[in-house]
Amino acid sequence: MKKIALLLTLVLIVGMLAACGSANNTPSDSGTTPTTPPATNTPAPTDSPTPSPTPTPDPNCYFKSDFDTAPEGLLLKDKSEEIVSAIAVDPKLQYLLFDQVGAGMAAIGAGQGKDGTNCLVATGRTANWNGIAITVDQKWYGKGFKISFDAKCESQKEGVTEMLVSLTTKFEAWKDKEAGKHSTQYPAYNRITGTSANGEWIHCEGTVFLPDDIYVDPETNASTAQIYFECADGTGKEDILIDNLSITLCDGVGDFEAFNAYWEEHKPAEEGEE
Repeated sequence: MKKIALLLTLVLIVGMLAACGSANNTPSDSGTTPTTPPATNTPAPTDSPTPSPTPTPDPNCYFKSDFDTAPEGLLLKDKSEEIVSAIAVDPKLQYLLFDQVGAGMAAIGAGQGKDGTNCLVATGRTANWNGIAITVDQKWYGKGFKISFDAKCESQKEGVTEMLVSLTTKFEAWKDKEAGKHSTQYPAYNRITGTSANGEWIHCEGTVFLPDDIYVDPETNASTAQIYFECADGTGKEDILIDNLSITLCDGVGDFEAFNAYWEEHKPAEEGEE
């Protein structure tokens, strides 16, 4: 009996130990590896680029360019409505508004600008008044223009050390409206000048004006009002280079009263007043 009781006690102890071992088993004890759900990579939020605002054109800007975007080559002489329309769509074509005044040719010179880039060039001149001009639209008549530009005159003749570059206005004014007579004017008062040592850039700025009684052809509705550059004190054959040109309307600013007084005194006299 004692042996049977001892055997039952051993069986009971073994069962209890087995039960405890089963309760304390961990996953690693069972030989299985727990599965970890895959990490999800959420992309960091990115800021949407803010679109650059479209610059608003300055309604008082008549012309502004460093000519770097103008193709190299001669300027076109045909200032047709098609060209005017094209310029209205693409301001880069503004250089087409320029003409050669007198002998020679006007062009866009690559690599000749003040900063080593493009600029306006007038070559083949034979007289001091030959140069480069931009025609002024009639809506700007009777206004003042603040103008700044860099200029250089180059002479190939020895002894020419300094040359006077000038910007002035040219227009036709009524002399006798009833008779249809008019005359070309170059008001000496109306000028911006600077002295260029041979082959050296200079900066010029100032204000010029246009009267409001400029002659306009009644049939074609066209006029010859221009703002143009010329060069003197040399041989008349010097090349003129113009860069970084800005022409801005400044109505009522500057010496407009003085110009009006000058114009009243110097404008062409009507028939019977001479």
